[in-house]
Amino acid sequence: MYRTGGSTRFSSKRSYINKIDGHKDNAGTKKQGNSSLVGVTRNLWFNIKHRCHHNSYNNIYIPNKLKEWWEEQVLLFNLPYDFIYLYLSGIPLQQLIQMVLPNNSEFSMTNLDCSVPNVTCLNQTDFDNGPIIIREPGIYRLDEDIVFSPFIENNGKPTTEWLNLLPENERKAYTLGIFAAIIIQSDNVCLDLNKKTIKQSELFFHQQTFYSHIELASTPFIRKQGPADFGEHVEEANNVFITNGTLGLSSHHGIHGNLCKNCILNDLTFEEFAVAAIHLNGSHNIVLNNIVCDNTAIDIKINSLFSQAQFILELLKASTLDDDSFITIHGVDKTLTTIKENLQTDIDEVYDCINNNIPYTSDKVFHNSDGKLDANMYGIVFNTKGVAIKGFKDLRENDDCGNSNIVLNNVTIKNIESKGTEIKVLTDTTSDNNDSSYGSGGFVGPVGDVFDFEKATDIDKSYKSNCLADAQLFAAKYSINSRVKIPQPLLDWAADNTSNIDNIISENNYYILDGRDSMNHIMKGNIGLFIQQAYRVIANHIIIDTVKNKSISENMDAASSHGVLFSGSKNIKFNHYQIYNIQGGIHGDSNIITHKMTNKNITL
Repeated sequence: MYRTGGSTRFSSKRSYINKIDGHKDNAGTKKQGNSSLVGVTRNLWFNIKHRCHHNSYNNIYIPNKLKEWWEEQVLLFNLPYDFIYLYLSGIPLQQLIQMVLPNNSEFSMTNLDCSVPNVTCLNQTDFDNGPIIIREPGIYRLDEDIVFSPFIENNGKPTTEWLNLLPENERKAYTLGIFAAIIIQSDNVCLDLNKKTIKQSELFFHQQTFYSHIELASTPFIRKQGPADFGEHVEEANNVFITNGTLGLSSHHGIHGNLCKNCILNDLTFEEFAVAAIHLNGSHNIVLNNIVCDNTAIDIKINSLFSQAQFILELLKASTLDDDSFITIHGVDKTLTTIKENLQTDIDEVYDCINNNIPYTSDKVFHNSDGKLDANMYGIVFNTKGVAIKGFKDLRENDDCGNSNIVLNNVTIKNIESKGTEIKVLTDTTSDNNDSSYGSGGFVGPVGDVFDFEKATDIDKSYKSNCLADAQLFAAKYSINSRVKIPQPLLDWAADNTSNIDNIISENNYYILDGRDSMNHIMKGNIGLFIQQAYRVIANHIIIDTVKNKSISENMDAASSHGVLFSGSKNIKFNHYQIYNIQGGIHGDSNIITHKMTNKNITL
């Protein structure tokens, strides 16, 4: 069923939301009036104190050496706008919104309310049965605070009935669950948060760790990337304006997007994000205006292994293997039924602690000390097309990779703090590669999850069983999917209670990769503002206050902290920034500004 709404201002299409709600008799029949939004105004101008005009060549804020890249428009991707040029030409934000959104109409949100016929308002009940999927242009507005916790009866996972109501080519996008509360897969969308807050429930925060509040595409990955098969159907969002609210507790991101263009984020606060507030890959023409990312309150009780255990349990439940399929652990056969029961028991124990607000025992496999993310954390990330899980990227070879024409104005990033836990990764020459796939370069389970051989090693160097490691070994024995890679000698080690892991490593010429996290991502340190392979960025009035890394890793990158980190970027201009309280781990660096790889024409 579809819940529809829209405006005659879009003459060829009516705005609607793909909202599945089997409990509403009028689902799919909501009509809108014929009125159009006219004359809605708001002062959304950039701070003009240091704004630069293209004909003011003597302006002290634009040194002559910058003329080469800012004084001419650069029209990438055949788009008619160059946000850098327009910003430096003195174009106010309100006018920019009018330029990129349809019909040059004014889309500032001051006077909107749910009584206006061409505004689709969203309430808690709209989110209770699944995410909001925005498929066509329109104006959408939160009418109340949202606590997102869908499919409670199905442990937070989408039901078969819900998936079957989606177009068939979109279903694979949800193979690892509901990845966002609001999925914008249309051009020309205005989302007014209306001074409201979106957050995950604490339960859903742990049920679905692969999640962003707002996704600017129909899937969280581009084609053929990510820890699972997300399908071939991808629709990116372009010409998007998101404004005026708070994005709270999130197990991954506040806003995430791939290849989105002409997007403006304005007057937004991000809190309690577990990985990053904003992460955009391959975007073009982006404005961040009046943004606050403050992660003071984040408290993560459970470590990242819990997410892996849940994903593997779902894969095992969905497999066609007989329940009496088995692996041998210390001379005893463990069947698939036992493997699943052990996973389920340990997972249920976590949920019992969460639901009853009781501490989770510190000696358990999923315990997380200090309440900080056990990986690196970022404030805001701008990266080129594709994932950012490998090493630092060098200068781009062409401009097809996006991450260009970015304006940051009045952006504050505070309290980016984690403990950067390093996982040692076993590998061999057949798996040590540096492609963009999840799990490449090491021995991993079926969702790119590292086989943590150190956690699974007892004091006598024999295998030490735990529910997750057992499941990973089982998945490897039966090649449950193409991503799992744990070789037979490790299964033999687990089967024999006298076998020594050091001997296994030596006899098979395995070696260890350091500086990785539990998903085999190369750790880069904690970073306030991470700008990688960017082309043409203007940043005005930036504050970064407190980036801490509590890592005890001896890998310098993993244990370091950076206020701003540039890698492989060119044509960057920072005006008026303050960066302080940057603290790395015991073996890490503490840097206000860091340059990795080759960078060109960065002016601070």
